[in-house]
Amino acid sequence: PPPPSLSSLSCPPTAAELTSFIDVPLSSLPPAFTRPPPDRVFTNRAIRLDKIDWFGFDMDYTLAVYKQPEFDSLVYACVVARLTEIGYDLPPAIFTYDPDFAIRGLLVDKQLGNLLKVSKFGEILTCYHGFVRYKKSETVAAYPNLQVREEDIGKRFDSLDTLFSMSETCLFAQMVEHFDDSAKVDLSFEHLWGDVRETVDWVHRSGVLKTKVMEDLPRYVYRQSDRLASLLSRMRARGSKTFLLTNSEYYYTKAVMSYLLDGAKHPEGYSTWLDYFDVKITSARKPSFFGSGTTFREVDAATGHLKIGRHIDSFAQDTVYSGGSLPLFNQLTGAAGTNVLYIGDHIFADIQKSKTTTFWRTLLVVPEVSVEVDSALLEKSRALHTHLRNLTFIKNETFRGLNADVTEAPDVSHVRAEMKETVARMDQLYNRYWGSPFRSGAEETFFAHQVQRFADLYAGDFLNLLNYPLFYHFGGQASYLPHEKVDELLQAVEDRRMEQEETPGRD
Repeated sequence: PPPPSLSSLSCPPTAAELTSFIDVPLSSLPPAFTRPPPDRVFTNRAIRLDKIDWFGFDMDYTLAVYKQPEFDSLVYACVVARLTEIGYDLPPAIFTYDPDFAIRGLLVDKQLGNLLKVSKFGEILTCYHGFVRYKKSETVAAYPNLQVREEDIGKRFDSLDTLFSMSETCLFAQMVEHFDDSAKVDLSFEHLWGDVRETVDWVHRSGVLKTKVMEDLPRYVYRQSDRLASLLSRMRARGSKTFLLTNSEYYYTKAVMSYLLDGAKHPEGYSTWLDYFDVKITSARKPSFFGSGTTFREVDAATGHLKIGRHIDSFAQDTVYSGGSLPLFNQLTGAAGTNVLYIGDHIFADIQKSKTTTFWRTLLVVPEVSVEVDSALLEKSRALHTHLRNLTFIKNETFRGLNADVTEAPDVSHVRAEMKETVARMDQLYNRYWGSPFRSGAEETFFAHQVQRFADLYAGDFLNLLNYPLFYHFGGQASYLPHEKVDELLQAVEDRRMEQEETPGRD
C-alpha cells in the first residue's frame, strides 16, 4: 500500500508511523520537512547537538554583527587617513568607499594587481583590474590557462575571505586604477597591496578603529540582546558549557559584550555578560592559538592589565583571560575535539584551523546566505535557474547517441551564448560586478568550496539555532559519484532497453 502523506502523521511522527516509508522508492517519498530558508541552519556534515558539551564563540562578526555599510565605511576612512599620513596622495574625490563593489571569496593577484573570482577547481570566472572588467581575451593574455593553482593561494594570490576584507578590496581596486594613470609613482602591485594590508592591520591593532566604534556602538553594532541571552542561557541550562574566544583585546571585548548583553532580559542567575560564558578568552591570537600559542594570563578587570606570574590550573567563572593555546585550553577544561562546536565567521582563523588542528565541530556564520535565501530574491532567480538548467539539458542532449563514428560536431554555439547571457543576468541579481559569492551559473566558487570543506554547519545568523532543540540531529545529505547514482543508471538501462525493442536489429 502507498505510504500515508506527511500531513496525516503526528508532529513529530512516531517511529511506528514512519516505518511505512522504509522501502518506498525515492521518487515516491513525500517532500521532507524543512524550515523556512531564512530560519535554517544548513548542514554539510551530520552533527548531533546532544553530543556537544562545549559551545564556543568568536566575537567580531559573530556575537557582534557590524552594520553595513557604516562599519566598512569607518574602516575605509581610517585606512585612507593612515595611508595619507605615511605619504600616499589619495584625493577624496576618488577615494570614497563603494559598498557595492566587493564580495567575499575573491583573490588578489599581487603580481598583476588583479582581483579574481575563481571556481572550486581554480578556474577564473571573473577578472577585474581596478574597476575595469577584463574581457575573456584579456584574461587569457594574463592567465593563459585561465587557472589558479591552489598551492599558489597564500603566495602569489591572497584570499579575501573575511568580512573585514570588503573595505580593503574596494580601496585596493581604487589605488590600482589611480596609480595606473599616474606616471609619477613607481610602485609594484605587491608593494601597493602590502601597504594596504599592513595599514589595515595597524588600524585594528592601534586601537584607532576600536575607539571610534566604542564612541558610538549603536551606530556600528547590531544588538539582539534578548535572543542572544536566551540562546546562551539555554545552552548552559542543558548542562553544556560556553566559552568566548576572541582576538580582540579585553577593553574592547568588555565594551562590546556589555553593550550586547548587559541590557538583556536576564534569566535568573544572570546579571552581566560575564555570567553567560564559563570561560572568557581575549587577545587569543588565532590562528596561532590553535598551535603553540602563548600562556594564559589573568586580566585585571579594574585596570585591564595582565596579572603576571600567576599559575593558572583552572578557569574561574568570574575571571577573563588573555592569550593561551589550544593544548592548555584542553588541559584545563577537559574538552575533547568532537564534543566542541565552535561558531565563527573567519574561514581560516576560526573554522579551517579549528577544524584541521582540533577536530572541533564548526558552524560558520555566513551573512551572505541571508541575502541569497531572501524570498523576493529567490522568486526573481527561480525562472533564470530553470532557464539555465533547461539550456544545459538542451546542450547535453544535442550530443545524444553520438558515438566514435560521428565526425562532425553539432553546433551548440547559440545555446552556449544564451547560457552565458543567462548567467550574466543571474549575477546581476546579487552583485553587479561579481555576482553571487557562491557560484557563477552552474559553477561553484572557491569560496563555496571552502564553506563546504571546513564548516560542518553554516547559517546567515548563528541565532537560527534558537529554531532547533538542543538535542537536534543535523543530518548530512548523501553525496554520490556519478556512477553511484543507482536510480539514474537503472533508468538509463531501461531507456536503452526500450529503445532497442522499438528498433529491432540495432546494436
